Amino acid sequence: MTASTAPSRITSTQTRRLAIGAGAGTSLEFFDFSIYTVASALVFPKVFFSGDTDPWFASFMSLATYTIGYVVAPLGAIVMGWVGDRYGRRRAMLITFYLMGAATVLMGLLPGYATMGVAAPLLLVLLRLVHGFSRAGNWAARRCSPWSTRHRRGGRRSARSSPWGRRWGRCWRTWPSC
Repeated sequence: MTASTAPSRITSTQTRRLAIGAGAGTSLEFFDFSIYTVASALVFPKVFFSGDTDPWFASFMSLATYTIGYVVAPLGAIVMGWVGDRYGRRRAMLITFYLMGAATVLMGLLPGYATMGVAAPLLLVLLRLVHGFSRAGNWAARRCSPWSTRHRRGGRRSARSSPWGRRWGRCWRTWPSC
C-alpha cells in the first residue's frame, strides 16, 4: 500500500467515543421505536382513527402504521449506506438522528382526528415513514462506523468485524430453527 491508500489508524479514545455515541443514539432511537409500538396499540386507535369507524378497523389501521416503519426500512438502509459511503458515516448517523428526533417530536405535536380529520392519520403515516427510514438508516450508518474494517489491525479484519454477518449467515442456513 502506498501512503495515500493506507488505512488511517484510529486511537482507542476515538473508538470509545464512536462506540458511546453510536450506542447512545441507537438506544434512544430503539427506545423511541418501542414507545411507538405501545402507543400504536393503546393510544392511536382512539386518537387518530376514531372517526366513524369500527374499533377493530381503527386498531387495524393503527397497527398498519406501525408496520409501515418496517416496510420502508430497506430503503433507509440503502440510502443512508450510500450517504455514509459517499459523505462519511458520521454525517449519515447525524442525519438519521435528526430525522428520528424530528419525526418523534412532530408525532407528539400532531393533533388527532377530531381536530384535523383525515389529514391527521395521513401525516402520522408520513412521519412513520420518516421514522422507519431513519431507524434503518442509522443501522446502516452505525454498523460500519466504530467497527469499520479499515480501522482493524492484522490480517483478519473482516472476520473480526463481522459477528452480525456470521450470525445472520447461520440463521439463513438454518432458517426453520431461527
